[in-house]
Amino acid sequence: MKLWILTENSAAGPQFGCEHGWSVLAECRGKRYLFDMGKTDLFLKNARTMGLDLSQADAAVLSHGHYDHGGGLGAFLNANSAAKVWMQAGAERPRFSMREEGAAEIGLPAGVLENPRLHTIRGDFLMAEGAMLLSCPAERRYWPRSNRVLMTREAGAFVCDDFSDEQYLLLEEGGKTVLLAGCSHRGIVNILRMAAEKTGRAPDAVIGGFHLSIPHSGESEPPRTVDAVGQELAACPGTVYYTGHCTGEGAFARLKEILGDRLYAVSAGMKIEIGRGRPSAPEKAV
Repeated sequence: MKLWILTENSAAGPQFGCEHGWSVLAECRGKRYLFDMGKTDLFLKNARTMGLDLSQADAAVLSHGHYDHGGGLGAFLNANSAAKVWMQAGAERPRFSMREEGAAEIGLPAGVLENPRLHTIRGDFLMAEGAMLLSCPAERRYWPRSNRVLMTREAGAFVCDDFSDEQYLLLEEGGKTVLLAGCSHRGIVNILRMAAEKTGRAPDAVIGGFHLSIPHSGESEPPRTVDAVGQELAACPGTVYYTGHCTGEGAFARLKEILGDRLYAVSAGMKIEIGRGRPSAPEKAV
C-alpha cells in the first residue's frame, strides 16, 4: 500500500502548500481512494506537485461533515468526473464552533450536497475488496474535550454534536491493514478498539488526526488524558501511528515520549509505504 498526505496543517517543503485541513490519497489493490478533501482545492495542487492525477481516483470518502475535511469537495467533483463520494448520513447537517465572538459555521460548503455522485450510507460498507468503511464506535472513553464547543442545530437550537456521521477507512492488502481517520472526534482509542474487534486484531498502521487539541486556540487536552491515550495506543502490539492536523504539537510531544518510533508526524507532501515489514517513517514525496 502507498499513501500520500495531500493536505495538512504543515508542509514537507516549500513546493507544497498547507492549511488547516486534511486529505490523504491511498493506493490499495490497484485502486486509489481519496480520503477527505481538505479546506480548499489545495489538495489538488499538492497532488499535481507529487505527480498524482486525482481525475483517475476510483472513489472518495468524506470522514465527517466539517469544512476542513470537505471544503474541497466541489473541487474534487469538478476534477474527477466519475468517482463516487461516500459519506455517512448526517454529514450534511449544519455544524458550528462556539467561540468568544459567537457561533462560527464549520459545515460543508453550500451547493455541493445535491450532486448525484454523493452517496449517503448508514453503518459499515464494503466499497471494494480490501476497502471497508467503518461507522463510528458507541464507546466514549477519552471523549475529546474540544467536542464540547462543537455544535449542530436542531429545531432552531444549538445542541452538542454527537459525530454520528464520522467514518473511517480500513484498507487491507498483503496481510497488512491500515486504518484511516479524519479527526477522531469519537475518540481515537474507541475507534482503534472498534476496528480491532471487527477484524480480530489491531491495524498495522493508523493514519489520521487524534483531536487532542482545540484547533482555533491550540489548547491541548490535559496531560493526564494525553498520557492515558498514549498508553492505550502503546498497548496495541506493533501498530505504528502517523498523525497530524488536530492532534496538536503539545499532545504529539507527550505521545512521542510514550510511543517512540511507533509514532510519526506527517505533513503535506509526504508519502507512506506499507509493505511486508514493519511500517516505517514517512518520506517527502518529491
